Amino acid sequence: MRLLLLSSSRAAGGPWLTWAVDDIAETLDGARTLAFVPWAGVTLAWDAYTEMLRDALAPLKAQVRGVHEGDSGAILADAEAVLVGGGNTFRLLERLQVTGTLDVLRARVRDGMPYVGWSAGSNIACPTIRTTNDMPVIEPPSFEA
Repeated sequence: MRLLLLSSSRAAGGPWLTWAVDDIAETLDGARTLAFVPWAGVTLAWDAYTEMLRDALAPLKAQVRGVHEGDSGAILADAEAVLVGGGNTFRLLERLQVTGTLDVLRARVRDGMPYVGWSAGSNIACPTIRTTNDMPVIEPPSFEA
């Protein structure tokens, strides 16, 4: 598996995610068709969160498509890599589970698709979210990630 798991999208109060662009580019290994999972976001609408990622990754000249913009499974199936954003881990896992996206995501990553996650996006790369310190704002069908 090719994973980049970041604890946060910001470093020392700097610009959002730009501090990690070189590491992200290395992990993506030339992938230019990217799926983004914005479902953990708590302060931004999914469209705005996706646009922020497009702006941050502009130097990579990649096409970023939010999984909320259509059939999430099909978007993941067509992508060369996936990025999973931070926010609330419970909210993220619940959306992944109820949409059936978690199974597609798991299979694609196990088959070698590059995965970049930060905060909640890193948490769901683990077997369970039972160790997260996020507020349980919603109860997912299970805590398995």
